[in-house]
Amino acid sequence: MTISLPSFQVRDRDAYVRLTAVLVLMFMATGASAPLLSVYVASLGADTGQIGLVFATFQGATLVSQYAWGRQSDRLGRRKPLLLFGTAGMAVSFAAMAAVPWYGFLFVIRILEGLAMAAYQSGSLAMVGDLLEHEQDRGRLMGTYRMFGSLAFSVAALFGGWLADSVGLRAAVLLSALCFGAAFLLVLRVREHAAAQTAAIPPAANTAASGGAVAAPRQPSTPLLPPWALWPFLTITVAWFLGMGSVVTLWPVYMNGVGYAQTAISGLWALAALGEVPCLYLAGIMADRWGRKWVLIGGVVGMACVYIAYTLSTTFAWIVAVQLVRSLAYSCFETPSLTYTTELGLRERRGRLAGLFYTANGTGGIAGSALGGALAQGYGLILTFRIAAGIVFAAALAAAITMPRRRGPAHDTAP
Repeated sequence: MTISLPSFQVRDRDAYVRLTAVLVLMFMATGASAPLLSVYVASLGADTGQIGLVFATFQGATLVSQYAWGRQSDRLGRRKPLLLFGTAGMAVSFAAMAAVPWYGFLFVIRILEGLAMAAYQSGSLAMVGDLLEHEQDRGRLMGTYRMFGSLAFSVAALFGGWLADSVGLRAAVLLSALCFGAAFLLVLRVREHAAAQTAAIPPAANTAASGGAVAAPRQPSTPLLPPWALWPFLTITVAWFLGMGSVVTLWPVYMNGVGYAQTAISGLWALAALGEVPCLYLAGIMADRWGRKWVLIGGVVGMACVYIAYTLSTTFAWIVAVQLVRSLAYSCFETPSLTYTTELGLRERRGRLAGLFYTANGTGGIAGSALGGALAQGYGLILTFRIAAGIVFAAALAAAITMPRRRGPAHDTAP
């Protein structure tokens, strides 16, 4: 069955909408507390080095489990069990985080959080990839899916900052736990199709569904990229998340140190997330039209420039402009990278590939959090941000030389 949506089509609208709604709740949960999480850890007695270690613990837990979760979903032939464990585990983790009196307890809590987030990330990306496997507008569909997440993040970040200033930081963390719990309840209602279901529909059913015309069963497609394309892609992904771990983790501390209140910090973060709403969709269009590679590399270069710009001025007008540039740069990496990951192999390996992508995420994140915390402790935040920018820019240059170019779906050979 084909159901029309604005400017593109999707075969199973119900599954697509429900998965998008789960993502909205996950991003609401993250937005309510993530912009202030490092400040919250500091309020429990941690210095910048210890903050980096707390964040690195979370990244380490995701790192060791991402591929295992993805491989398990491939063996099961299902993704939904991973989403159920992930959303439930995140709800429990944040409820516990809101209750502890000292940052030392967070090391254990963040291990559970990392395992749960890894399960959700690998399972959800593989499930979306399965759903969009035969769609011609994969870039735009992926961009739309992520777009609603950024919209939810921006709204929740604004509310979370107000809640933290009005009630306290713990209230913002508890709100995240409630949103994760709501996501778990919604996952229970997500419909997952078996891998061979589409091809197994008998001719009579195809005839009835198409109004009398016999529809040919879908055949397995071939991988859209050569196997060696995985390695330069994973390398630039590690560098991207190393920069994010070094800069974004400590950016609220940096802004707080130059005089910005918690509400202002959350508002600026929300502005960047709100700017992603149109940019993620636009990045999907560009990726479908011009290919994934150059849109992705443009985003990486743009983010390196953002890191440098943070160190040049902290005036409000300047930071607002930088956050808007950040929106576009982030979107130009996010949409093509998610789409690229789902195109690296067939359904039976998509869980593993999603796990590898998020393993690269965790590798870069843990290195960035630990390195950023140590550099900031010894040399200050400004130098830390500039070093991260140099690493990210060097990775973009290497990827420009080594990554194969992937044209959009319009250039695929039809199955």
